[in-house]
Amino acid sequence: MAGADHHGVSDVPKLAALFAKRLPAALLRVVSIDYLVERDGLTTGAVDVALGPPEATGPGCHAEPLYTDDAVLLVRRDHPRVRGKTLTKALYNTSKHIDLHLAEGRPGIGHQHHARILKEHGLTREVGLAVPHFFAAAMAAARSDLVAGVPRRVAKAFCDMLPLRTVEMPFPSPLMTKSLIWHTRTDADPGARYFRSLVVEALKE
Repeated sequence: MAGADHHGVSDVPKLAALFAKRLPAALLRVVSIDYLVERDGLTTGAVDVALGPPEATGPGCHAEPLYTDDAVLLVRRDHPRVRGKTLTKALYNTSKHIDLHLAEGRPGIGHQHHARILKEHGLTREVGLAVPHFFAAAMAAARSDLVAGVPRRVAKAFCDMLPLRTVEMPFPSPLMTKSLIWHTRTDADPGARYFRSLVVEALKE
């Protein structure tokens, strides 16, 4: 299975717990988005399924929606400028942000959506740090005045682990769909279908 590191925080534990009950002798292998892209994993068979937005579904692939999530900002608990529960537009524009380049060191689909929303609301974002992992973004936010936008479902886990708190965006954060994605070549395979059913059972809302 391929996914970004925030799936490892919020989704993999649920799936691992179900695997331990249903397939105690099986190996659940999780690989990075970089591995998926580099190997063309779904097409070549190097990866059975991927977690991602439905827009990432490539030719010859299927997608099943699992859940929706919105985004919040992570800031350190004692951030000197961010006091309330919602970041004002003025603070958003004057803060330094952490950008996430999850695949091949480049902005992805989520980045494009976010840039469009900022333009619609007359906001700008000054990036002070770009990282390839959500965990790196959370660690940096906990030790600096940088702010990081992350999915709400993983933000709670980061706040439990690090001296962080969540702040609402200064605009209505749109819901993002996360899907299970697989290639047509495994669509009818009984083993692959059972594996996908476990992912759906563990993660679908």
